[in-house]
Amino acid sequence: MLAYDKGGPDSTALQHAEAAAFGGVCVLHKPHVHGPHHDIQRRYQRFFDEHEEWYQGYESAAQVGLLFLWEQVHFNNQAHLEAAYEIHEMLGRRQIPFDLVIEENLDRSRLSRYKVLVAPGVRYLSDSQLQVLRDYVEEGGRLILIMPFADFDLAARPRHELPEPFNSTQKDKADRANGGVLILESLSEALPDPGIPFEKALQAAQGGDLRNAFPSDKVGEAAFYLELDRRFGLKRHQSRNPVIEEIHKAFQGPASILDPEQGEDIRAALYRHPDRGDLVLHLINYRVPMQGRKRGRCLRPQENLVVTVSLPAHDQPPLVRTASPGGPDIEIQNVNLQGETLTITLPILRDYALVRIPG
Repeated sequence: MLAYDKGGPDSTALQHAEAAAFGGVCVLHKPHVHGPHHDIQRRYQRFFDEHEEWYQGYESAAQVGLLFLWEQVHFNNQAHLEAAYEIHEMLGRRQIPFDLVIEENLDRSRLSRYKVLVAPGVRYLSDSQLQVLRDYVEEGGRLILIMPFADFDLAARPRHELPEPFNSTQKDKADRANGGVLILESLSEALPDPGIPFEKALQAAQGGDLRNAFPSDKVGEAAFYLELDRRFGLKRHQSRNPVIEEIHKAFQGPASILDPEQGEDIRAALYRHPDRGDLVLHLINYRVPMQGRKRGRCLRPQENLVVTVSLPAHDQPPLVRTASPGGPDIEIQNVNLQGETLTITLPILRDYALVRIPG
């Protein structure tokens, strides 16, 4: 939740940053001298033009895939999208890069890039889609199933029994030499500690001076709920849960590229150039102060941000470059390479930054 008005300068900057980092379109009025925040729009446009090669030709470097099958809605399975959103939020907070896998990408060649696939509440799958997932597991991938799973085919005909390795009797055989399937009986088992309910958080805050600490306009309301979120752990998931543990197991170590505690308000996207092997990391800052203001900048810079990425085939630390809109390039500190793990420290992250690591 961002504690500023959607037309404010921070919102203008972050809309550009999100479109660049995660894909999409940033629809804003044409920048001109009389428009609000035209200087920010021009700054980002100039940055994109000057760093075009940092964007062109790159593909996602995520090794975790989250099934997000919109066609499930046609079968009245909105619960799948709701569960996918919860997993989406959890992976983002844990700083684990991931892709949304849609129907068109359910093929062996596309899935082979992922070490882990998460399938939350996918009740309708064709026999061919089920076979693709079976092949993925047999070829060494890890599949996390959050039940129910594949109860019906795409003609809504029920499946009375699932084949191995999707049968629930295989639950105690999650680890096999050729990969594995982790079967979780419900979303609550996958995310066992979602924090206290929203209503209880509001009830706990009543009678206190929390609401009086903020102005009564909409921005103050947003800041109030943001403080509730931080103070009571609203919608926060515990750092250890079966999904995270299975991902770490597949990676043979932590899969997070930022420390989840330090980077709680940061979102990251990692891309790789298929020919050169270069990595480009996009970092977006969502750190909002306790007291939001309707005018002016609200985001707080993040200092000394530690980034960790896997970097094979290097025997010495590479020359890491950074770029940020409207400011001098950020000087990288403490570049360390241990085995295939590269750790770097950014002294400051304002609203948006790129980190380029040569292949």
